[in-house]
Amino acid sequence: MKKIYIIIFIVVGAFILTKSFFYLQRNNYVYLTVALISGIIWTIFFLLRKDLRRKMLIMSMIIAPLVIADAFFIPEYYNPWLYNVIPLFGKVFLGSLLTIFFWGGIFSVFGQIFTRKTLYKIGNVNPLIILLIPAIFTFYFIVPIKINPIIWFILANFITYFVLFFFIRKEMIKNMFLNAFYLSIFYIPFFYFIWYIFPSVPPSYSSFGLTGITLFGPPIEEFIWTFSAGLLVGPVYEIVFGYFRRKKNQKLA
Repeated sequence: MKKIYIIIFIVVGAFILTKSFFYLQRNNYVYLTVALISGIIWTIFFLLRKDLRRKMLIMSMIIAPLVIADAFFIPEYYNPWLYNVIPLFGKVFLGSLLTIFFWGGIFSVFGQIFTRKTLYKIGNVNPLIILLIPAIFTFYFIVPIKINPIIWFILANFITYFVLFFFIRKEMIKNMFLNAFYLSIFYIPFFYFIWYIFPSVPPSYSSFGLTGITLFGPPIEEFIWTFSAGLLVGPVYEIVFGYFRRKKNQKLA
């Protein structure tokens, strides 16, 4: 009997999700469509890996407020006003908030899901290193060079990654790369799917201050920023909570 209820739940759930997807796609709700798909993936990962649930949930909550930073990329990198959006305040939308929440959890464990690794062993790393990202990004407002803010974001991520070389355990270099690699393998076809099913997405992207290199439509920077984010988001949880765990143990010693 329990199996029957499970089957009914899956069938009804799949029907509702399918109807929701086509409704959102038909009405140009790009953000909410991305959020819907991301939410499904987040839920699958959460159910599959009990050992990573805490990390996923905390990273989602840590990354979600960063949706405010999306304002720096609008409209210089892309213009979501061409989509059907539900504004919350300023340049923050319901769909973007949900998407960032789910991506925080997904991006942080993608490599661990596919390599079946548990929590990383980072080493003695001060979490203040992570603040290099916003510190470097501020040069976007200082340096009088007309390049797109997404370029500054990519540079900030890669520079922070190379700085971490000197502080983290050597095997973590490989783990961070694998997280970015597996994430990119997923993100590239996912983004092409969104790019081609929504006619409003291609014209929403700007060419201002970019390299001008495109991969069958999307700017190459879209995939580079994803890879660079995947390098750093993976170990953030272990860096932050490992640091405070060491401090607590030192006090108890």
